[in-house]
Amino acid sequence: MSKFLLYLYMVLCTISIIRAQEKNKEYSQIAAFEAKEDGIIIHTSKGNITCRLYHKEAPVSAGFFIELAKGGFYNGLTFYRIVPKYVVEAGDPDGRDFRIAAEIGQSHQRGALAWLRLPNYQNPEKLSSGSQFYITLENLSNLDQEYSVFGQITDGMDILDLLEEGDVIKNMEVFSLDEN
Repeated sequence: MSKFLLYLYMVLCTISIIRAQEKNKEYSQIAAFEAKEDGIIIHTSKGNITCRLYHKEAPVSAGFFIELAKGGFYNGLTFYRIVPKYVVEAGDPDGRDFRIAAEIGQSHQRGALAWLRLPNYQNPEKLSSGSQFYITLENLSNLDQEYSVFGQITDGMDILDLLEEGDVIKNMEVFSLDEN
């Protein structure tokens, strides 16, 4: 019986990976554009966090994040997981997520904005989450070359440190440095 369950689990994981790869191709094509926006302000129940986005280094990730923010996807969602001295996580906690191409290469400095993803055994391509993101609370070089970092906090680090599980993302505001 246990061999059957293990076999069934492996088949389901394989199907899941294949579907994620198909969606990845579709979503990456949609988001692959030269973004004009340079940053985003995350308006939280504790205050504002401003981030610069890495359009050149992670164009699909930055573009997707902007589109989700503009569409109001994150409005009203919470910071659902906080690991002290590690990360603050937000996005869709119910797992109605999709995958996008990994854009690995930026370092995890304190305040890095990055996508969550499934573990390597379920996701050997290291496909990034399409909506669940985290912000690092410390320098975390152990995460370098494993996750797609697509931005960095430029203002509001003090607000980041105040966040608690359940704090709300009121909305997100996209801006261009050309306007400032």
